[in-house]
Amino acid sequence: MTIPNESIPSPPDTFQENFRTFCRSQIREVLLRPDIEAYTRKVAERDNITNWPLTIVKSNNFKHRYLPADYQRNAVFKKELNTLLGNILKGEKSNFASFLRTGLGGENPPISPPKLTAIIGHVYTSMDPRFEAIPAEQIPSDERITLPRQA
Repeated sequence: MTIPNESIPSPPDTFQENFRTFCRSQIREVLLRPDIEAYTRKVAERDNITNWPLTIVKSNNFKHRYLPADYQRNAVFKKELNTLLGNILKGEKSNFASFLRTGLGGENPPISPPKLTAIIGHVYTSMDPRFEAIPAEQIPSDERITLPRQA
C-alpha cells in the first residue's frame, strides 16, 4: 500500500488523519517485530545496535514501500515526515510499555507480577520437602538458601 499524493502536506498544511493512522499502524507492527534488538536510542547507541524501531521506520526500504515516489523532492515534507514518525514512535512505545506493565488487563484490573521472593519461595516449597511447612515469603531469607541458589 502506498499513501496517495493528496496526503503529502504543503506549507502550512499538516498530515491528514488517514496518513497518521497508517503510520501509527505501521509503527505498531515494527514495535512487535521479533528481531528488534533495542527500543530506545540510548540503548541502541550505547550497544551499537542498528535494528531498533526508529531506524526501521526511517529506513529507505520503509519509505520506498509506503511513500509516494517523489516525496524526497519536498524538503518540508521530509522534515515533517521525520518529525511525525518520531512523535508517533515515541507515543506508541509509551503505549506498548504501558500495556506490558499492566499485563494487557483490558476490563480486568491489572495484575502485577509476583515478587521475586515469592517466586523463590514457591519453587522451594514445590521442589524441596524441607520447605513445605515454611511460608513462601520466609524461604528466601532462610540460611540454607544462598544467593547463588536464589539466582
